[in-house]
Amino acid sequence: MGDAESGAWGAETPRVGARDEWRGAPRWGVALVLGVLASWIVGSGCGKRGGTMSGDGSGTYGLWDPRGTNAAVAKASRPAAAAWAWPAESELAVVQSALVPYSLWHSRERAVRWFGALSEVGRGGPSFLAYSSPTGIATLRVGAVVEGAQLRENWLLVGFAGAEGWTDWDSPWAVFLQRRPESVALGTNGVEARFGAEAGHFAMMPLYGYYKPPQKDRGVLAAQGLKEKELLTWEWPLVVARDPLTRLRYWAGATRWYPYDVETSVTVEEGGAAVVMAHRFRGWEIPDDWGTRTVKVAPVSPLLGLALKSEPTLGAEVKPRPFDFEIATPSGPYYAVPDAESVTVTLPLMDLVATAEVLDADAPAPVGTESAAIAQAVRERVRTLMSERFGPGTGAGSGTTGRLGLGDEAMREGLAWYARALPWCEPVMRDRARVLMRGWLADRALTEEVVRSNTSGGKPWAEVATWQRETIEGLWAYVHHTGDHEFVRERWAIIQRILTAVPGEAAQGGIGRTLMEDGPRFEPGLGFRVAWARLAYLARDPLEWARSCVLVGEELVREHDRWRGGRWVREQQPWHSMAPLGSSLRLGSPATAGSGWRPQAMEEPAAAAAFLGRAAGDVEVARFARWHLAGDLAATLHAWEQQRASTPSGAAGIERARIRGWLTPVSMTNRWEVSLSEWDRGSDVEVLAASLGWARWVGAMRTERLIGTDFAPVPWEVAHSRLYPGRGLTHRLMVPPANGGGASGLGVWWPEWEGAGEAAGWRFGDVATSGPGGFGTRKGWWNFHGSTAAHEMISWKADPSGP
Repeated sequence: MGDAESGAWGAETPRVGARDEWRGAPRWGVALVLGVLASWIVGSGCGKRGGTMSGDGSGTYGLWDPRGTNAAVAKASRPAAAAWAWPAESELAVVQSALVPYSLWHSRERAVRWFGALSEVGRGGPSFLAYSSPTGIATLRVGAVVEGAQLRENWLLVGFAGAEGWTDWDSPWAVFLQRRPESVALGTNGVEARFGAEAGHFAMMPLYGYYKPPQKDRGVLAAQGLKEKELLTWEWPLVVARDPLTRLRYWAGATRWYPYDVETSVTVEEGGAAVVMAHRFRGWEIPDDWGTRTVKVAPVSPLLGLALKSEPTLGAEVKPRPFDFEIATPSGPYYAVPDAESVTVTLPLMDLVATAEVLDADAPAPVGTESAAIAQAVRERVRTLMSERFGPGTGAGSGTTGRLGLGDEAMREGLAWYARALPWCEPVMRDRARVLMRGWLADRALTEEVVRSNTSGGKPWAEVATWQRETIEGLWAYVHHTGDHEFVRERWAIIQRILTAVPGEAAQGGIGRTLMEDGPRFEPGLGFRVAWARLAYLARDPLEWARSCVLVGEELVREHDRWRGGRWVREQQPWHSMAPLGSSLRLGSPATAGSGWRPQAMEEPAAAAAFLGRAAGDVEVARFARWHLAGDLAATLHAWEQQRASTPSGAAGIERARIRGWLTPVSMTNRWEVSLSEWDRGSDVEVLAASLGWARWVGAMRTERLIGTDFAPVPWEVAHSRLYPGRGLTHRLMVPPANGGGASGLGVWWPEWEGAGEAAGWRFGDVATSGPGGFGTRKGWWNFHGSTAAHEMISWKADPSGP
């Protein structure tokens, strides 16, 4: 995965323990029919590491065996799982999850309509309905009715081929029933089913997820040079093809079991080299009137699925071997383990936690005029900035309560960078800075008053997240670069409160954090997660150590997806507009919860600069990119440098300096004109960040082992609610407005639509139940298979005032 970088002060060291290349997973069709579910997913973790490794492998954080107390603590931390229950008074309810590709509904009414009221948004309803009859697969045209006794299987299939308003693509949908209806009719206003008693449960699913088969003679993807699936949906009203039938019959059984709770057993391997998560799902079985055999499916997060799909792979191992169901979601492909209730995921690359890249003030001078000049300039700038902030007159007194001549916000923002610069300070200045930093942390940061003010709900959660990230990253940098490990143990109780301060996190089976609330996502970043894990190790807290390693693994998956998931997104295009996407894509985080990845074209200067700026702003992301994403990083940097030639320097100079310093290999940097003047256009924190990046480039960095290789493995068993306190795989009840309709009904609209008004959300109609006023008295608009929140349950009752 790219050549090793050769620093002027030493060569790169290859990462040990690389895994074999992942050989892919089976696909739909014959493999599913025959049950060929063998072999293994094993990915490559190849890459290079910068600087030189220090120590003898024992680790500077000391040896610690947590096994003696872990079992007792783990048992006490496992709360009972919440009982499943539908809302008692609702006529219609639905639960959605990113872990299954369908939504599960329940109705106490005797009649239900699906795909109705599409004329209200300028589109026609389904053009045909297919079902399994006593003589084979039969289809209905608009205006036809079939008696429920004729349904030999529990599924109904509809499509929109040739329907009004469906110009470019189709989206076949299936409904899987629990109760046999008395009749099913396909009308101009959707599909209506009437039952002898309550409708019970039914599942709704787009057979191919967010993938959009073309309408006849359209080929939107093919026009972009991309491969289309061989799905001729306009022929299905005559003959339903084999592929959709295979899917229908499989999911007829798989929708009989809904996973609604998960318990995770975590093991951090020896030396922290990998984290192993064994997920055991608990599901709710839903027998139907046809006696359909229940098929249990243990899900894998779509975010992890994207990491498995993207090549070179992350190096994750999933066992038993997951199946690629070829169902596109906004977050990635849907993978799962058939005929299973559990799945084990092993994530390598945890050496990012066990080692750290630190400034090496004792490194010999670099060879070469340019490198020597950079090294000298960096040393002078760092010492000058540190003197201005920590020299005489900048603090009050010299004891542990001394305070800097900086506001709390400025100090919190800069603490991590100030601490990283300590090795280049003179001894007297280093000691003074250490005392002042500790005093600020003790008296101004890690106090009950500060934590309470940031967690009481009075501040916007995004502001709280920034406070959380900067405090934890700064704390670890101070503790590590001063050796004040005991400070962590003294303040651990309040540090833990900071770690879990931001509400709203959820998860997708242990991989893939998202938000339950609408609004911008909370992005703690890899640096925050890594700092948390190291602090937990120093605190000798086995539960927090295991939990933090899981979350580091999640961030690694997300970071890998950002760099390498663009190809899959381009080929699947899980957005409505089908606008052509460039061949050089990186993935940005969603703007709101539930909207999936945002493709960013690296051909656009602003997008490339923003993407690389984010990576350079987190030293652990930068290290991960240099070690394990060398080829992708070099390509992105090259595109950005090509664009930069035509971009004026101005205030962007400091950002360019930081990007170059933290991300670029020497082979590229030698071709540039190094302009030290770029570093003068920024705050002291920005200048420090850029300066230390250049110190890395000229070789004044070393890789230090923090956690020894003979550290004992940590087994840990915990309910999901302990991994994500107060959240996770739980049910969230939402009640729409009184009329039961409108955009707030389900809130799971197709993301990234390019348009306004009704075009802002592509709707596939409503689900309505019958009542005194007929269909439509209680309804909710809906479109696809679920939001990216872990679970949402939405229910509504009849509107007394009518539609």
